[in-house]
Amino acid sequence: MRLTGLGTKRSANAEQMSLEQAKFAAPEIGLGSAPNEQTDIYSLAITLLESITGEVPFVGESVAITLANRVDKLLPVTADMGPIAAPIERAGRPLPDERGTALELGQALAQIADKLPRPLPIDTVVPKKFEDVITRPHPVVAANEVVAVQIVEPTVVAETVPPVVVESPKTTRRLKRMFALAAAGVIAIVGVVGFQVLTKKSFVVPDLSGVAEAEARNSIATNDWEIIIRAERTNDVEFGFVIRTEPGAGEKLTQGDTLVMYVSEGAPLGVLIDVVGESREVAFKKLTESGLSVSATEEASDSVPIGNVISWTVAKQPSLVAGDQVLQGTEVKIVVSSGPSLRTVPLIVGLKLDEASAIVAELGLVLGSSDDSYSSDVAVGLIGAQSPPPGQLVPKDSTIVYSISLGPDLVVLPNIIGINFAEAEKRLLEAGFVVGEVSGRKSYRMKSASVKGVAVKNGDMVARGSAIDMVFP
Repeated sequence: MRLTGLGTKRSANAEQMSLEQAKFAAPEIGLGSAPNEQTDIYSLAITLLESITGEVPFVGESVAITLANRVDKLLPVTADMGPIAAPIERAGRPLPDERGTALELGQALAQIADKLPRPLPIDTVVPKKFEDVITRPHPVVAANEVVAVQIVEPTVVAETVPPVVVESPKTTRRLKRMFALAAAGVIAIVGVVGFQVLTKKSFVVPDLSGVAEAEARNSIATNDWEIIIRAERTNDVEFGFVIRTEPGAGEKLTQGDTLVMYVSEGAPLGVLIDVVGESREVAFKKLTESGLSVSATEEASDSVPIGNVISWTVAKQPSLVAGDQVLQGTEVKIVVSSGPSLRTVPLIVGLKLDEASAIVAELGLVLGSSDDSYSSDVAVGLIGAQSPPPGQLVPKDSTIVYSISLGPDLVVLPNIIGINFAEAEKRLLEAGFVVGEVSGRKSYRMKSASVKGVAVKNGDMVARGSAIDMVFP
């Protein structure tokens, strides 16, 4: 087999690529990576596989489908391809860093070159002369000692009698000896064949474990056994090498018997398992037992219990689903519930109770009441206070405690106007007020008092805790 017609292709990304280019593109091109040396090695593996099988694997109806079909997929290389299967398998692995270098691929192909059959010579067109190809007549050979005998019949019509060839006694004896020798030879050949059929040879099955398939076939080629190749995946034997035989080493088989040879297809594949709803521990156990690696992140969820799996994906190929096969060691990302998300406490002070209830319920929170309280800022009947304060983060179903406003807590302003500062301060503090700004000479009698700029007199109803500003002469 010879590979011809190799041309140069313009480098293109997935968006610019034609379907013909995509047929030989590496899987990382479909993931948006730029072409490099490992990409060329994969393309060469595809080209070699097409040269052997006549088909390009994973080809779809479009560039996108063709590229997506190759992600995390192994090339369909079988042991029937002989020693060249192992280099093609490595060069066509889905992960670029597992393909080796171009030098290593060349060395691998060079090492198996002696084990492959030599290519047949290409027939060339050589002109021939017409006289060399026309049918020539057979030469005429005269018989020895031919005697013609003519018989004349007494009839009106005379017929020509063909001549009769009469061999000499010497020639007759020679022919008889030749016939006898030929008959003896035929009898001898028949006897030898019959003896070989009736007396088949037996051979001991050699230990072929760990031997390359092609080498194993060659070592038993002269035993005339029927060889059946069965592929298995294993971590213990390299791809393309014999795992075991049936019958095993040391057993005897006669010519024509069957020997089953189990050849490694490489490491076993891991099977993706649906772990949604499982606990973190169970999900890790199931996935690692399938030969996969696992990483986990947390995410809030109102529907999935804390510690259980919300979702999972294959890190490098999110389109894969449960039941698909992947290479062992493939990373699976799981998302684990951290419980319900935190809620931000809303501002309900100043609202009616039914308005506050609707807002709190929508957030998944609960209202809890406390004793009504005075409020200088909120009208009577509205929510005058809340705890926790607005803006704080709380878990779902947390309780917000509220109290209904009784309005301002009014108390009688004591007699402070007309007395000195020391006595006025004492009376204000005892009544629950706060001393505000003081102007003038405190040793004189107070001239006037106010709250936030509004004048007040002795005996007025003033909100408890108000700051009383005082003016002295």
